[in-house]
Amino acid sequence: MYVCDCGLQDFGYSSYQYTWQRSMGAPNIIEEKLDRVLVSETWLELYDGATATSMPCPYSDHLPIMLSPIVVSQPLRWRRFTFDNMWLREDVFPEVVEQSWSKSIGHDIIQRIEMCSHDVERWGARIIDSSSCELSVVNDVLRRCKAVVT
Repeated sequence: MYVCDCGLQDFGYSSYQYTWQRSMGAPNIIEEKLDRVLVSETWLELYDGATATSMPCPYSDHLPIMLSPIVVSQPLRWRRFTFDNMWLREDVFPEVVEQSWSKSIGHDIIQRIEMCSHDVERWGARIIDSSSCELSVVNDVLRRCKAVVT
């Protein structure tokens, strides 16, 4: 009941189902399934090929469970293009768009827009990187100035 309330479910495992034994070899042996593998739906989606197996252990009355998570490759999700208004302040921005648009001649309009947005995003990432470098230089100068003043 509480397991379900937490969004978990019993994953189950192959091989011997009882993980604890008492009085092994005696006529009144007691076996219990004490251990479980609990997983969420998200985990199941991520590790679709996973397996769990109870392992033999001759030195204990308790059987360990081995979980073998197998990541199933997920298709890449399409990232939505977002236009950054900061790009309009850059003098070379119209040239970047024109070059990208020119090299996509012959493709349909959807492909041309996708190609242009990809080129603009790549260019924009370089602008942001160089702006970050310039900003760190300015911050260093400010710190030095503050140190001189104090």
